[in-house]
Amino acid sequence: MIKQIITLYGAKETGKTDTIKLVFEKLKKDGIEIIETSDSAEDFYVIFNYKKRRIGISSAGDKEESYKKPFELFDKYNCEIVICASRTSGQTVKYIKKYHDIIIWHKKVSLTKTLKFIEKEFLDRCHKINEVVAENIIVELKDLL
Repeated sequence: MIKQIITLYGAKETGKTDTIKLVFEKLKKDGIEIIETSDSAEDFYVIFNYKKRRIGISSAGDKEESYKKPFELFDKYNCEIVICASRTSGQTVKYIKKYHDIIIWHKKVSLTKTLKFIEKEFLDRCHKINEVVAENIIVELKDLL
């Protein structure tokens, strides 16, 4: 049963998926045992053991068909903690709340994808923001362990 959900929420194209990927990449460096993962290049899910706890991560948060399967697998594999992306309201939020009442919400605000024409320096700053948010999520995860 899912005991805790850490959700990165924000509007479309704010870098939620990029930040969730950063969280996963940083945790991989810390040593994890992967149980199951999707093979998608964009939105992904992964289930793994980290410090003797079962964790699930899903970057999907826009459409029901993209986040339903990961949450079913998180249940199947008895993930204790889930880190996921979500929109600010709507289907995703309702679906996540169906699994747990206690959710740690992290707001994601960025223009990374929306303003593709802007200079590299601004994009570098957006990536640094994603890094900071990813680090905050990892700190939150470690506090729960």
